[in-house]
Amino acid sequence: MSETLGNQLDDVYIEVMDAEWELRYRESRVLDQVNPRDLEPRVFSENRRRNREKATEYLAAYPALLLSLIKRDSMVELDRQAERVRKDLTVLQQHACQWISPPVAAVAAGLVSSIPHAVRGVTTFKLVRRILCVNEGVFAELCREMAADLWDCRIWVERCFARRFRWQVSDAWPDKPSGRERVAKAGMKLLQKRDSVLALLDQSMVVLPELAAAHTELTQRVRAGRGLWPAMRRLAAALDQMGRCLEACRENR
Repeated sequence: MSETLGNQLDDVYIEVMDAEWELRYRESRVLDQVNPRDLEPRVFSENRRRNREKATEYLAAYPALLLSLIKRDSMVELDRQAERVRKDLTVLQQHACQWISPPVAAVAAGLVSSIPHAVRGVTTFKLVRRILCVNEGVFAELCREMAADLWDCRIWVERCFARRFRWQVSDAWPDKPSGRERVAKAGMKLLQKRDSVLALLDQSMVVLPELAAAHTELTQRVRAGRGLWPAMRRLAAALDQMGRCLEACRENR
């Protein structure tokens, strides 16, 4: 899932940005004088896109690491998962100034140093508890910032489609009745597309707080020393739901 989650989320942004560029080109009527880079709102900047991709990879790989620990998988598998999370967090730290807040980068540094290769000599439960406790802030903040990112995108979706509707339907309404049906159908198709993209964004924004809550519950249960598996299943279910929401984007393109 970690390989596709970032790409699926990015599909939403790419689709909206493509529509935005096309619309502004048509509005400007001077294609050779418009640089697409000048049109990018903050949410579509290259640094934010890159960090968003890494963040979603991390959000998917991290529970896999916990599952490997709890299930006591082979040392090779455990090392592989730990290394994967370590790399994702290292990338997040390197580009923290562009998207991730400084407190998150600091907590991430603590997590990187706690995942280690110190598995040897530390009981599974103690290691899981250590990782969960130091990682609680990272997970919650990433979910919050990704939700804010999606909200930025939602605003652009509404603006973009409103302008496209005005340009393609309202301003192009034909005088002859024979042409009105064609324009009306195009308008309905445009509105359906808008509603589809907005629904995907809304569903994803709803899931992110659930992810953060599931992680907090898991951390609390580990601290209490009981009920680990139900909380782990809740976290996995929330991640699966997020993946399904974003996968629907490709099916609706």
